[in-house]
Amino acid sequence: MPIRRRLVLLTTLSALSGLLFAPFIHAGMSIGAVSAVPSLGHLALMFFFGSAVLAGFCSWAGLRLADRAELPMPLLRAWEEGASTPNDALRQILVPAIFGGLAAGLLIASIVHLLPIPLNPGTLTIRLLTVFFAAIVTEIAVHLFAMSGFLLLFHKRWLAIPFSSALFVLIFHSGPIGSPWMTALIIFANFSFGTLTGWLYARYGFECAVLTHGVAHLIALGWN
Repeated sequence: MPIRRRLVLLTTLSALSGLLFAPFIHAGMSIGAVSAVPSLGHLALMFFFGSAVLAGFCSWAGLRLADRAELPMPLLRAWEEGASTPNDALRQILVPAIFGGLAAGLLIASIVHLLPIPLNPGTLTIRLLTVFFAAIVTEIAVHLFAMSGFLLLFHKRWLAIPFSSALFVLIFHSGPIGSPWMTALIIFANFSFGTLTGWLYARYGFECAVLTHGVAHLIALGWN
């Protein structure tokens, strides 16, 4: 199946997501121990082009791998073919994504508030703008690309999903946070969330994983 339309769409959305993510990084660097903070304009360009290159490659490879692995992608495949999307398919994506995202977002936000974890930098608007980068770029790299590849390698979803979840943890774990048990809890939470979105991708489609990630991130960052 051709991938051109899906590739252009995902790469464009990723580049725009990187642009919106730059203010969050700038806010964090401004209050951190960075001696020379780049201007917001420079960071925006870096994340715009960096996201386009990274997500463009992962989308190109991931779409091919996902098609070979026959992983579901109902909305994107229908759009690629210029076909209309059945209402049942849309409902099957929205319902688990909303409920899964709400549950994961509330759990993550609760953990953040219970533990002495530093608050995220930036205003509420700046934090909420990161939802697009987190949902789109992360899911493209971790699940569309990596999990699809693991599935073709192992031929078993129960192996591909945890392997991609471990990759999710490696990408986002920045080192020890407080006590060892606190660090272990954060690792477990990230692994569990990666497993949830990976399973939703395999069961309902890549779009469901992206939406679930977006809803969870919106709640967690909006609350914090």
